[in-house]
Formats: sequence, structure tokens, C-alpha cells
Amino acid sequence: MLAHGFYSSALDRKTYLKIKEIVFWVLSFLVLAEWIVLAFNVLDRATWLVENIIPVALAWPAIWLFRKGVLSGTSMVILYLYVALHLVGAHYTYSLVPYDRVFEFLFGTGLNTMMGWQRNQYDRIIHFSFGLMLYQPTVEILRYYATSIRGWVLPTFVILLLNMFSTAYEWIEWAASLMLNERTGLEFLGSQGDIWDAHKDIMLAFLGSLLAAMIFNGLFAKTRDKIREKYRRHRDLRLNSRKHSAANFKRKFRPHFKTKQRLN
Repeated sequence: MLAHGFYSSALDRKTYLKIKEIVFWVLSFLVLAEWIVLAFNVLDRATWLVENIIPVALAWPAIWLFRKGVLSGTSMVILYLYVALHLVGAHYTYSLVPYDRVFEFLFGTGLNTMMGWQRNQYDRIIHFSFGLMLYQPTVEILRYYATSIRGWVLPTFVILLLNMFSTAYEWIEWAASLMLNERTGLEFLGSQGDIWDAHKDIMLAFLGSLLAAMIFNGLFAKTRDKIREKYRRHRDLRLNSRKHSAANFKRKFRPHFKTKQRLN
């Protein structure tokens, strides 16, 4: 079964699978290279080890689902982007990612200054990205294994499911902070003194999944449908042209063949 991605209906199956294979190996190489580079000179090795449990746990099921054809190329690109962002947070620890300095270098002013933020917001960005980037892969997995979930129930169920996972992760953070030493626990928790940090993280994941549902079921779906319709028209025109050419060939050369058969 071929997963229904953005490109799967606009290309023939053979070309689409070839593109998926190339994208898979290119992205795998890039993420592996990023992981190796960011494994050196980490700010806190214990926190880095704990944070890397997530990409390792996510990688193997995602690769298996992609190779099986459950996940589309679109979903794999999204998952690789999410893992790439997470690896940056694991390297610096989420509370110390220097995104503000990068933003200032590129645009002349820091993002925190522009938005009036007082804390490092990288962990909030990742929680929002969790809902935004894991929505479509979850939809495709449920479409493959839970075929009875259809219509408006599917996006609603996925939003609630991701919200549940986000809440469960906050419980894991709390439990890990109790089991680890004080410094590693606080770095992994990443609350930065905000007593409502967990609540805000859950809400951002919910908003991210809600935005993803609007994108993939709204603007993205309309664009995809237009591409499919354009491809169908092109395919039908090409098939009709071939049939017309074959019919003309038969009309032109059939008398010649019949004459040759009589002579023989």
C-alpha cells in the first residue's frame, strides 16, 4: 500500500518510490552527520544522553514505517526536521540554545528583544513543533492501521492523541527530574523557574496540532487536489493521444498488410 503523500498522486508509482528512496538516504545521512557533530563538546553530557533517548526511540519505528510504505515522503521530511531541531536542544540543553544570537547575527536584533521575551523559548518552540510536525505522520499511521477512523473523527482523534502524548511527556520529565541528580534534572525539565511551564508546553503542542490540521486539511489539501486533477487531465490527454495515434496507424497501414497477406 502506497502512503498518500503530497507527491504520491502527482507522479507514477515507480518515480515516486525512487524519489522517496533518494530522500530517505539523503535525510538519513544529514541527520546522522548532525548527530555526530553535535555529540562533541556538549554542555551537559548526562542531559545529552537523556535527551537522545527520544530520537533513538523515534528513529527505528519511523524508518520501519517508511520502508513499509505507511509514511509518505512528506511525513519523513517533517520527522527528520523535528529530530534535527531536537538534536540542537540536546547539544546545548534546551535552556541555553543560542537561537537569539543566531537571529541577531542574521537580522541585526535578537528575537527575544523583538518579542519582549525574558526567557529562552527554544523548549516552547519544540513543544509547538511536536504538535505541528507529528500531526501528519500520525494521521498516515492511523489511516493505514485504523481504517475505520474516517471523516472529521480522524483529525480530532489525532489532535487529542498528540495532546495526550504531550501530557505524558510532561509526566516523564517530572519523574526523570526526581530520579536524576539536581543539576541534570533541572536541565532536563527546562522550566527555567516558570511554575506554569508544563501547562504552557501542553497548550503549545495542542495549538501546533490544531494548526497542522488546518494546514493539511485546508490549504494543503486544496493544493494537493489541484495537482491531482491537473495530473489526471494530463494523463487522460496522453492516453487519448496514444489511442488516436494507434487508430490512425491501423487505418493507414492495415490495407497494406491485407494486400501483402493476399499476395503471400
